[in-house]
This record gives sequence, structure tokens and C-alpha cells, in this order.
Amino acid sequence: MTKIKKSELKAHLLKGIQVLKSKLNYAEYSYLILALFFFYYTGAVPPQTNANYRTQRLVATSRASTTITIQRKKRDLQGELFDDFSEAEGRNPLLKDVLLPAISATAISDSVLNNYLDQLDQLQKNTNIFSNTENFGQAYDYWISQLAKLTLKQGVSFYTPRSVIRLMVGITKPSEGMTIYDPTAGTGGMFTESVHYIRQNGGDVNAVTLYGCETAANIWAICKMNLLAHGLSNIFIHQEDALLSNHDLFGKFDVVLQNIPVPTESLSKREAHQLNDEFLKHAFKGIAENGRGAVLLVSSILNENREDFWRQIINRDWLEAVISLPAKLLHGTNSSATILVMNKQKPDAHEGNVLFMRPINTPLPYIRHNELEDKDVNAAIEAFDAWKRIPDYANVVSNSTIAEQGYKLNVDKYLNMDEEVPNFDITTALKRYRLAATEREIAVNRLMKSLEEHFHSQESD
Repeated sequence: MTKIKKSELKAHLLKGIQVLKSKLNYAEYSYLILALFFFYYTGAVPPQTNANYRTQRLVATSRASTTITIQRKKRDLQGELFDDFSEAEGRNPLLKDVLLPAISATAISDSVLNNYLDQLDQLQKNTNIFSNTENFGQAYDYWISQLAKLTLKQGVSFYTPRSVIRLMVGITKPSEGMTIYDPTAGTGGMFTESVHYIRQNGGDVNAVTLYGCETAANIWAICKMNLLAHGLSNIFIHQEDALLSNHDLFGKFDVVLQNIPVPTESLSKREAHQLNDEFLKHAFKGIAENGRGAVLLVSSILNENREDFWRQIINRDWLEAVISLPAKLLHGTNSSATILVMNKQKPDAHEGNVLFMRPINTPLPYIRHNELEDKDVNAAIEAFDAWKRIPDYANVVSNSTIAEQGYKLNVDKYLNMDEEVPNFDITTALKRYRLAATEREIAVNRLMKSLEEHFHSQESD
């Protein structure tokens, strides 16, 4: 399999944007570009070279590439694309309402679309990228990341740094046969990284079922295209607010992965606190009795007054790790980030304890879209698996110690705390107190008797 250079994929994307952005805004051209990529791909991949699709292969039309080449000679190419997208959605239920909305209401001239589609032809000729499922799936995810990087304001709502997702996936270790859920799915990064991990470990990705919710219609559509571009068909991604489904929609899951959205400035502190509270409860509730999960959030959420909630979680022994990440990592905020690792059936060695980690101490550069280095991600996963104290890096802390600290989950509080915390036995302490009280009473009585005898002696003299 030929390795496609990311620089070439990026160069093509930027050229396409230059062609379209004079007519369309960011959201419109991003959606249209990704829809055209996907549509071109479905016609360019011969069935026999795409084993993952088999009979479920998404066939927008077997003449997709010729449609783009021939139909463009006619007038109203935008209308022709609308007809082709409509046909594609009619052929495959998984594409319903996915492609058609990408056709902008803004009129685009035939010359502009011809120019862009010529670039698609050239990209295929140079790289053959549309003729290989694995190559195209990776490229599609990469194009999504580049579009997210073009503007911070638009990118925050749907994109999670892939290096952070790799860390979350590497710790939760999804495998074939599992159900995976993301209540704020965005463009599907949690799913594609999970599938990549399962495939890398020899698992059958066709035996994995993916569930998710996304409120924004265009991001929901891009998510579905992204998953289908990776050759996945067991997907149930709904365009709706997960907090309104109350898990009646799907049930419970083997793995829950989520990036809790950064609250918008329009929300008051009280509203933001309530939203964070609902997302946390939703994530824990969604995990099956033997399931696990990882939630990415802004670290300040852990400073909010939520003692009763964490008391319940700690007492049930559902929290497995708290991992502190640097600032300037999450899109939409310069605040530091934290990963909460959840497990409703911990390994014996982890029971009654929580691992606190700070795998990266070096501040990240001040740029829009940071990623963690692979070496740091791999080291963090290894430290989690080792489950031991590493000075200034990781520490295993008992649930009872967390309780003594008022159920605060700040990593700095525990990172270098003595791992040998003496157990407080209240029964023994009460016995010692009562013994000391009895001994004190005897001593006082002896003193009073001695003083009384002394006074009597002086009176007789």
C-alpha cells in the first residue's frame, strides 16, 4: 500500500478552498468539500478491492467518477450534483440527509465547480487516494482535522485533538464485539481512533457497534461520512441532544468516550455548572455494569462544587484514574484539560484506589491546535498499565484518602503524597480513647485522695 504524503493532501485541500471560498462561507465549503470527497470515493473504489464493504459497500453510483467528468459539460452542474446526491441517498439508507444538505443554496457557477472537480481528478491521478479504503479513511480524517484548524471559532464545536483521543483509547482498550458510545460525537474521532486501535490489535472492526449523538446537522453528516469512509457499517449516529435521550435511545455500553463541550460564553456560571453536571452523570450512567470509559474535560470542572456526586462515584469505586493535561490543548479555551478514566469493574489490583497522573510537565506552545507527541502518549499509557507510583508523574491513592481530602480530584494534591498512608481504624481509636479516659479518671481520684489525706494531716497537727 502506497503511503500518501500529508503535505500533498493538505496542498490539494487548500487549493480547493481557494476555488470555493469566494462563493461560500467556511461551514458551506467545508461541508461541500467533504461531501464531494466522499461521493467521488464511492464511485472510484471497485467492489473487489474493498473487502470491508462487501455487499454493504456504499454505492452512491457505480458511475460516480464518470458523472463528475461527463455531467460537468452540461449547464447547471450544481443542479446535476444535487440530482446525483439525491440518487445516492436513495440507494443507501445510511446516507439519508447526509449528502444533499451539502449543496449550498448559494449559486456556484459551472466554471468554479469544473475547476474544483478538475482538481479532484488530478488528485486521484497523482495519488490513487480514492481507490483504497484504508488510505482514504485516514486521508478523510486528516482533511477534517485541517478544516478544523483553519478557524478556531468554527473548529471548537466538533474537533478533539487526535493525540488526546489516542491516549483515551489506549487506556480504555476497546476490542471487537464491544459497543462504543460518544454522546457528543462531533466528526467521529473517538470512533475512528477506536477502530484503528482494534484493527492494529488484530480485532475485527466489523464486530464493533458504534453509537453516538451530534446536534449540529452538518457535523452529524460529516461524522457519518467519516465512519463510512473508514468502511464501517454498524453505526447508529443520531442528530439529537444526548442529554434529552436519557439512554432510552441506545441502552448502556461497553466503552463510553466523550469530550465534554466547552460551555459557550452565553451561558451563566450556574447554567454551565448544570450542563457539566448533566454530561458527567450521563457518561457514568451510560457505562454498562462491566464497562469502562474516558471523559475529556476542562480542568476547572473539577473545581466546581460537586462533592456529593464524587462521594457517590468514589464510594462505588467507579473512578479509575485522573490524568492532568497541559493548557492550550482543547479547542476553544486556553485552560488545562483533564481525562477522567471510569471503570465499573476494576481489575483486582486497582480496586479501592485511583491513579493520579501528570504525564506532561512542559508547557505547550501558544498555537491554535496543539497535539501531544507520540512518545508522551505512549509513556502515559504504559504508566497507566504499570499502575504504580512514579515520582512527579503518577501516584496511586486510596479512596479513603480521597475522602479525607473532601473528594477533591486535583492532581497536584495527590501526585507526590506519601503512598504509605496509615489506615485509620476508628474501633481501635475509640478503645484507646476510653482506656485513656479511664486511666485519667483513676489518676485524678488518686490525686484528690492524696490531697485530702494531706489536708487532714495538717489539721491534726
